[in-house]
Amino acid sequence: MADGELCGKAVATHPVVSVKSSTIEIHNGSRRVREFVAGGIAGCVAKGMVSPFDRIKILRQGEHRIHSNLSIIKSAQTIVRQEGFMQLWRGFPSLVIRIFPYAGIQFLMIDVYKRQWNSSLSKKIVVSEPAKNLICGSATGLTATLLTYPLDTIRTRMLFTTKYDQDYRTWSTTVRSIYSSCGLKGFFNGMSPALWGMIPYAGISFGTYESLREMVLSYPEETLYGLTFRRTTPDGKVVSNWYMNSLCGVAAGLLSQFVCFPIDTAKRRMQNAKLIKSQAALKNSLSILDTWMDLWRRGGVRLIYRGFSLNIIRALPATATSFTVNEHVRELFQVPRARP
Repeated sequence: MADGELCGKAVATHPVVSVKSSTIEIHNGSRRVREFVAGGIAGCVAKGMVSPFDRIKILRQGEHRIHSNLSIIKSAQTIVRQEGFMQLWRGFPSLVIRIFPYAGIQFLMIDVYKRQWNSSLSKKIVVSEPAKNLICGSATGLTATLLTYPLDTIRTRMLFTTKYDQDYRTWSTTVRSIYSSCGLKGFFNGMSPALWGMIPYAGISFGTYESLREMVLSYPEETLYGLTFRRTTPDGKVVSNWYMNSLCGVAAGLLSQFVCFPIDTAKRRMQNAKLIKSQAALKNSLSILDTWMDLWRRGGVRLIYRGFSLNIIRALPATATSFTVNEHVRELFQVPRARP
């Protein structure tokens, strides 16, 4: 039976009025909430999956006295032996507190910015689709970072310490310790590289994913090398298949990580400046450039890109998972990202 006949029968079994009223309800009421929640769920699933790699990466970036020169496997074994297996996920509650709003805002705002551009800026500013996606992606990343940065600082400090460090044992003690030693500004250490890094990172990540996904949805053929690009949902909307979303996510993650990893290294070191001897030696010169110059003098590219291989191992599946889960949950919430 042809797809058109199937779609026709599906429409015939549902009154047109109920479809319209449902659409109006989603647009006027809960659409933004659903998009936000779907993004938050996607972010938590992806980050929870690679949380152990996250912790080891932060320990290596900060030249931790024990883990600095250990392999990934030996670092994991050391954590399990000294702290317990679940400490590979140390700070996971703080991760959820931080990543749910962060990812939710990102996945919500990418569509908000793109809709705003298409409705009011498309005639004033004429750029290619990839350029538009890159600009909207950068704006998305900046918005999410500005609104949730202190939560990232708290989580990073917890990941760099152990459960035996009383000042950083829990979320509340970490907050008190940061505030007592540095005041409110301590929660914003490293925000400058975070914001500067987010411009290319979110721009490349979301821009690449959006551009590739749009290519998948508009590709004239249905299949390539046995892979089916798209499928039609029961209500007749055309969406990209999950494995195509994953492939687009992998490509986006690989490109964005390579370009932006040095900025991430500077940010993490500045967030943990009090605990990293070489970083603390910079005293008040906590800037991206000073951090890079210090790393370059002491080890060159090797120190600036320390932990990059680990970052690729954790970032690629995390990026692919977050984009894929977001698309799937949005479909479950009846706000799919379908072909126009």
